[in-house]
Amino acid sequence: MNILWNFLRPIISRVIGAWVGGLAIWLSAKYGVVLDENTQLQIIAGAVALLYAIGQTVNAVVHRTLDKKLNPGDAASNHLADVEAKEVHVLKAKEALRG
Repeated sequence: MNILWNFLRPIISRVIGAWVGGLAIWLSAKYGVVLDENTQLQIIAGAVALLYAIGQTVNAVVHRTLDKKLNPGDAASNHLADVEAKEVHVLKAKEALRG
């Protein structure tokens, strides 16, 4: 996730900056509300932090959901993951025979 975050961080801040700038211009024209540069920077920083938190949450949910099927023991290596997957399959089969 850090590699993706390092790649997206400059892009996200520029995109959000453009939208916040557009919002500032629109508010100024429509309602006479003026957002100075410092306020705009604070909005951008908050939006980037929010997007990062949302991204981390989505990553955690997707990771956990996929691991239930692909790596139920949360093993760090492929050979351990294969062994654990077989063990889970055997345990589920035994449980099905009992119930």
